[in-house]
Amino acid sequence: MIENPGINSSLFTKWVLTTGFFFCALITHLIIAQNQVVYKLVSEGASGFEVAQNVVFYNEEPEDFSRISNEEGLVRLEVGQRYQLIHPTLAVSAITPFSSSDTILLVLKNRQFESIPDSVSLELFEKVVGYRRYRSGRYKDISAESFRLSQTRIDRVPREIPYVSGRFFPGQSDTGIVYLSKVVSEFITFGLEQASERILSKVEAGKISKLGWRESADFLINPYQRFLFFSEISKRGYRSPFDDDYQSHYRLTNKGSTLVEGNRVYMYGIAPKRSFTPLFSGEIWIDSATSGLVYIDLKLTIDEQIELVDSLEIRQIYRPGVESLNHPIASFFTFHFDILGSFGRFETAQTYRNFQFLADNTLSTPIVVEDFDRQQEMDRYVLPYILSATQLNALHDDRRYRERWEAGEIADSLQQYYSDRPFQTLFIKGINLPFYDNRHYVRIYPLWFGTGFNTVEGFYTRLIQESNFDFEDQQLRNTLDFRLGFSDNRLKFRNVLEWKYDLYRPSRATLDFGNYVFQFNEANPILPLINSFYSIFLGRNYLRLYNKIYTKAGWERELFNGFTYNITVEYARRNSLINYSDPLNLSGASWSPFARNEFDRNNDVGSREQRIISREGFRAHNALTIDMDVTYQLFQRYKIIDGRKINLQSNYPKFYAQYKKGLPVLGAITDFDYLAVGMGSTSRLGNAGTTRFDISGGGFLNRNNVQFVDYKHFNGLQTIFLQRVQDRFSDIKQFRTMRYYNNSTDQFFIEAHFEHNFGGYLLSKVPYINRTKIHLVTGFNYLSSEFDSHFLELFFGFDNILKVGKIEFAGGWDDFRVFRLTMRVGVNFDYNFYRDNKRR
Repeated sequence: MIENPGINSSLFTKWVLTTGFFFCALITHLIIAQNQVVYKLVSEGASGFEVAQNVVFYNEEPEDFSRISNEEGLVRLEVGQRYQLIHPTLAVSAITPFSSSDTILLVLKNRQFESIPDSVSLELFEKVVGYRRYRSGRYKDISAESFRLSQTRIDRVPREIPYVSGRFFPGQSDTGIVYLSKVVSEFITFGLEQASERILSKVEAGKISKLGWRESADFLINPYQRFLFFSEISKRGYRSPFDDDYQSHYRLTNKGSTLVEGNRVYMYGIAPKRSFTPLFSGEIWIDSATSGLVYIDLKLTIDEQIELVDSLEIRQIYRPGVESLNHPIASFFTFHFDILGSFGRFETAQTYRNFQFLADNTLSTPIVVEDFDRQQEMDRYVLPYILSATQLNALHDDRRYRERWEAGEIADSLQQYYSDRPFQTLFIKGINLPFYDNRHYVRIYPLWFGTGFNTVEGFYTRLIQESNFDFEDQQLRNTLDFRLGFSDNRLKFRNVLEWKYDLYRPSRATLDFGNYVFQFNEANPILPLINSFYSIFLGRNYLRLYNKIYTKAGWERELFNGFTYNITVEYARRNSLINYSDPLNLSGASWSPFARNEFDRNNDVGSREQRIISREGFRAHNALTIDMDVTYQLFQRYKIIDGRKINLQSNYPKFYAQYKKGLPVLGAITDFDYLAVGMGSTSRLGNAGTTRFDISGGGFLNRNNVQFVDYKHFNGLQTIFLQRVQDRFSDIKQFRTMRYYNNSTDQFFIEAHFEHNFGGYLLSKVPYINRTKIHLVTGFNYLSSEFDSHFLELFFGFDNILKVGKIEFAGGWDDFRVFRLTMRVGVNFDYNFYRDNKRR
């Protein structure tokens, strides 16, 4: 029904006066041609007329996107085409717009629902459940063209703290829309292993916030799968309402029926039978004639065990028809998040055309799509979404920001700021200079970022400069690191040049050289910041360092899907380091309960076989080593976005092998052969959480001359703080009760690690505790080597504490003779998340 607003109505008079000026300015830019009409959608509610948002109009033209009303209720329809409307509560008769120069008010009526017998309602729902397996298989293989509008808003931030806001969390300048994008693309998926997308046109403003999915295929869910996984926000799978055993988990409500294009559609309400379980709540519409979906509205909240965000809303609208496998015409995703007091949301609206099911096609080779023309303008497409005034302002501000940057205005002001405030620039904030459409940048970290203390250098500071150049088909990054120790009075440096190319088959070449200090264990088992705290205040020194003057070159390439080869060659002059005289030791003060007269020596590695290294260190020597490894991920899942391959998590095992050779040539004395093989896996067990394991073994086939640096080291843990493992093959290779170097070996070993994160599966069943949303984690670690025939430790803990914290308890046995009990705490929150995504 189309009505003109009444002049005598006070409500409409007020509306016209307040929005008239806006429409005069906006419509000039929105109406591209005379054959398009802009409507203002409103519905009559209890308080008068209300704006109708995200209403979907579609027609019978397969080459046309469905149209969506924006947050101000505006929608643009083409003259002469007949449009239908799908909305859960609002309805309007099919309309055919005629040309007009004014915005027309379109009043949407509330739908009328009729009651139906519960037996009839249940019979139809059971029919959909019966088709689940067949339809789930068909939905895995699809292709479509999509239009996607995404935006991130931050509505509230913590009170701004000087020098901290914008580095640890967003500053007040980051409120409002901090990211906005319009994307037209073609995508294709095949099974659960492959997805490919070709961007046809793209417009962005601001800086993207990494809150989950970012590609078109990720925003199109398959509701017929038994479990839906959202790995970014939960470790559990969410059971589909159409699961065969849905009656054991869901409470189904008959909400009646209505007519959509003359078809009788039944509406259902769903809700979990038990609180704090990974189940959806919401509404589902089913076409009675085809038993196909018409509309789904699914919601998840923190009561359903999601982690990073507070709620997730998913709406998917389907094209009604005679087919039982009707396809979606639009989808909507909305995240709401509240992290450390920063409140906001990420939302995306996506419509589809040329949607096809590819179940009858076979795919023998990975999908490859041609590159796209970045010069294509968004204006060449008839877009289904009108930007709101707020969104237009965000685009305008971003465009003006870039224009000022290109004109040199912002660069000059930044240079002036840095010259006027040298202390803040050098010590507190650093410098971050993006250029060329924000795709390249130069970053200089502030001195506090790399400042610390150890017993070899005393207090030290680092000046780090990072340059990144991101091209269409390759990426070049150079990192230069200067390090000055104030007690050893030595200036060290390191330069790492990394070149990524052939992004479809990820390849990387590196050149690393310098005169620097390194930990004996290349996995860096202890963070320098943590060791600094322990050294200054507790008198403990766990960091074991040596000096290396070196040149190292490496090459890595994925030879075929899932199989990656890596080789590194290094020539180095290695020198031992010792504690400098009279290091600062606040723990020796009378007020300290941890009084210690002397620090742990740098070369005291705690091994039970003292021959490997003396307290004064090893003899300086040259070393030439070749390190080769291969990994093979069985049935590797991946996406291809703009020609770039992105590997995804797989439930299948990953196999790996490493061979390292010390060559006694060119003045080098090292002479050994080291070989190790292993297997690991990460598996999602439905709604029971995620299981990870890794088992490996190996040793030295030849050990004519093995320096302690080249020993096999294991990732122990002696501080109270948990930290991320940097092992190249698995991130769960960490012993909670093992000393850092007690078990280092130049012989043979077998180690195994197992961890299961229940993701709320158990604790959600415990009254009162389920309200805390914490998750139970448990597992074990095992090692057999020359020192311990059986080193075994068991651990359990809790994570998702206030969304960011975790705590673990562990008990370990050395050959079941010595028992150690430990408690560790950690933080899941990564402050670099905000730093990297803050608008530069």
